[in-house]
Amino acid sequence: MGVLTTGYTFSTGDQVTASRLNAAVSSSTFQPDAVDNITTQLISVGGVSNSKIVVKDLGITQDKIASDAVGTNQLANDVVISTSGSITTTSGFTGSVTGNVTGNVTGNITGNVTGDVTGNITGNVTGGTGSFTTLAASGDVTFDTTTLKVDSTNNRVGIGTASPAVPLDVNGSARVVGTFFVGTDDTDPHGLLEVYGGGTGQNEGGEIKLRTAADFDSTYDHYFIDAHQDDLRIGRSGSADVVLNSSGNVGIGTATPEHSLSVFKDSAAARTEIGIDNTDQRLVLGSYFESGVAQYSTIQSTNNAETGAQSLALQPDGGNVGIGTATPSRLLTVAGDVEVNVVGSSNTSKGIVINSSGTNFESDAGIIQATHAGTGSLTGGYWLKFNANSADKFTVRGDGRTEISSTTGGVIMPRMTTTQMNAISSPANGEMIYNTTDNKFYGYANGAWVALH
Repeated sequence: MGVLTTGYTFSTGDQVTASRLNAAVSSSTFQPDAVDNITTQLISVGGVSNSKIVVKDLGITQDKIASDAVGTNQLANDVVISTSGSITTTSGFTGSVTGNVTGNVTGNITGNVTGDVTGNITGNVTGGTGSFTTLAASGDVTFDTTTLKVDSTNNRVGIGTASPAVPLDVNGSARVVGTFFVGTDDTDPHGLLEVYGGGTGQNEGGEIKLRTAADFDSTYDHYFIDAHQDDLRIGRSGSADVVLNSSGNVGIGTATPEHSLSVFKDSAAARTEIGIDNTDQRLVLGSYFESGVAQYSTIQSTNNAETGAQSLALQPDGGNVGIGTATPSRLLTVAGDVEVNVVGSSNTSKGIVINSSGTNFESDAGIIQATHAGTGSLTGGYWLKFNANSADKFTVRGDGRTEISSTTGGVIMPRMTTTQMNAISSPANGEMIYNTTDNKFYGYANGAWVALH
C-alpha cells in the first residue's frame, strides 16, 4: 500500500506518474470523491487529522503505477521498490502474489506458492499441499538430518542415514507393496540380493520370511529361509525343517545331518519314510523304531495309496548285487549265512527256485555250487550239505561221494510203469528206477534196462 500526504488534486482516471507522485508528497488537495473508504482511506499522522491517504490493494488493478514510477522512495516506511525491480521490506510482507516472480526472494514465505520457481531455495519449507510436476535440482538434499539424504557427489540416496554408502542405503525397515525386482534381463553384472545377519560371534544370520495368506492356515504364520551359524535353514515358524550344513550335508527333520542326505523323524512306534513316486507306483524307504522292540529298516514297492504291494527289481539293467560285501562277483553274492523262512499256507509252495533259460540241459542247467574262498587247503575237498531240523540229511562230498542220512526211512527211487520207463529219452548207463509194473528195481546198463533182482 502507499501513503500520500494531502495538497494535490487527482481526478478520476488520472495516472499516477513519478512527477505527480512527487508533487503530491509536498502538497495536494483531494476532490471530495477521491477517497471512498473502500479503495482509499484518509488517516491521521503526527496529530494532523486526515493528513495522509492510504491506497489499498483493492484499488490497484493494473497499469496504475507506470514502469519505474517508484524509485527509492519508501512506501509505508518499510517497503522499498527500486528501479531494478527489487522489493525490500524490514517488517515482512503479508498478502497474495499472483503472477511470475523473477529474482531472488530472501526471507520466509508462509502460504502457498503456485507457479514455477526458478533458482535456489535456501531455508525451511514447512507444510503445503500439492505436487511437483517437474522438479530438477542439483546439489545435496537433506530432510530432517537422516530421514532422507541425497548425496549428489557420490550419486547416493540414504533413508535413515545421513551418509549413504551405496546408491540406495536404507537404515531400518522397508516395505514394498508389489513386485521387488533385483537386476534385469541380460544384466552385467548380474542382479544380487545380499541379506546380512548379526555381528561377529552371533548365531543368527540373514533371514527371508515368506508370509502365508492370512485366512489360509492358522498353524504357521510364515515360512523362512535363514543362515544360522554356518548352516542354511528352511522351515516354518519356530521349526527348521531342512538344513544344509557347511559340510554339504542335507538334513530333513534334523539339524545335524551326518550324511549327504539325513532324514529323521522323532516318533516312537512309527517308520521314518522316504517315498519316490511315479504314476500309481511308489518306492518307500523306511526305518522303524520302537523302544524295547527289534529295530529294522525296509525297502518296499507299493502303489501310491500304499494299499497293495508292487514288484521290486534290483539291477534291472544288469550288474551284480552284494549282501555283506562291496565286491560282488555274481549277480547275487552273499558274504555270510542265508536263511530262507517258508511262511504261508500248507498248500502254497515256498522256497528257492532256480530257473534256466538256456537250451542245453547240461551246460545251461541251474547250479548249486560249493566252493572254497579261503587261502588254506581244504581237507577232503568242498562239501555241499542239506540240513533239515538242525541235522545233516544230504551231503555231497568233495570227492563225489553222496550220503543220505536217516534213521527212520530209506531212499525212494523214481517210480514209474514199464511204458514210462521205456519212454525215457536217452537214458544214461547207471540210471536207476523202480518199475511199478513189475515191482522191481531196474538199472540201465550197456544200452538196455535190466531188472536188478
